[in-house]
Amino acid sequence: MVRIGVADVREAYMVDEEVSRMWGWAADLLALNDIGALSGWNESKIYGPVVQGFEAHAVHRVTMRERAHILQSAVRTRLEAAATISRGEYEAGLTHLRDCRSRARDELGTVDVIALPTVPVVAPAIGTKNVTLGTETVSVREALLRNTRAANFSGLPALSIPVATPGGLPAGLQLVGRDEHTVLRAGYQVLDALGVSPERRFGLESNVTPVQPVWSSNAPGEPRCTL
Repeated sequence: MVRIGVADVREAYMVDEEVSRMWGWAADLLALNDIGALSGWNESKIYGPVVQGFEAHAVHRVTMRERAHILQSAVRTRLEAAATISRGEYEAGLTHLRDCRSRARDELGTVDVIALPTVPVVAPAIGTKNVTLGTETVSVREALLRNTRAANFSGLPALSIPVATPGGLPAGLQLVGRDEHTVLRAGYQVLDALGVSPERRFGLESNVTPVQPVWSSNAPGEPRCTL
């Protein structure tokens, strides 16, 4: 049995109402009580954009110089900003990245895998610029990257299981763990808890959709769901 817990990062669970209801249901179903450290959360916010930006600009330097007009304005703006990142800043970011990856597995603590929402919002409408998470307003891009960026930065393997929300749009249950084998075992364990058939897991059923809880409300303000 893989030990699945939650991250010691409150910000990872600041989500919109739809994802909050999905997460509450999943956390209860899986009895997620243990806590593990998601190493690299703060570092990923500070140094992730530095490392990513410097490398992205290095890859697209020729395009920016000779064919910048073919890039979308938002992409071009980010690459222009990345051009100001110095090699010293980049190397400092790499140092923090390597340090984070060297301790990430040990800092999981007593759990093998950490579960958290893959992204804190359901799919935003085209043209949406900002979303609200709790009392915080952030850009759509920041929201969509928030919970996956730390896993990327830590170097730990992760997978996402799609789960439907009360409004019908899919959300993701992300599992981050010590190694790929453990994460895959945890994925099967979660699918067993969700009651997903082997045929559906491997796409052998037609019209496969995200796991769909049956949502109801037992009392005002107390949403509940069952499989």
